[in-house]
Amino acid sequence: MVFITKADEHGVKTVRHIKGGLNPISMHDLEFTNPHIGEVAKIGLIVAVVALTEAIAVGRSFAGIKGYRLDGNKEMVAIGFMNVLGSFTSCYTAT
Repeated sequence: MVFITKADEHGVKTVRHIKGGLNPISMHDLEFTNPHIGEVAKIGLIVAVVALTEAIAVGRSFAGIKGYRLDGNKEMVAIGFMNVLGSFTSCYTAT
C-alpha cells in the first residue's frame, strides 16, 4: 500500500533495512524500581495465562489432526523456558 499510494513521500515513515542476526542482549534494560511494577506484574500474569492457554489449544488442535498426544505439562515447561531465554534477547516465543 505504501508503494501504491507513495505514502513515504507524504510523511509516512517506513522501514528500509532490517539488520540480520540475533537481537542484542537487553537484560541490562530491566528496572524494578518503577512505582507501577505491581500493576505490570498483574497484567503480565494475566497475559501469560491467556498466551499459555492459547498455545496449548493450538498444540492440541495440531496433535488431534496429526494423530499424536500432547503432554500439557511438557508444553508449559518448554514455552516458559523459551520465554525466559527469549526475554534476554528481546524475542517472543510463538506457539
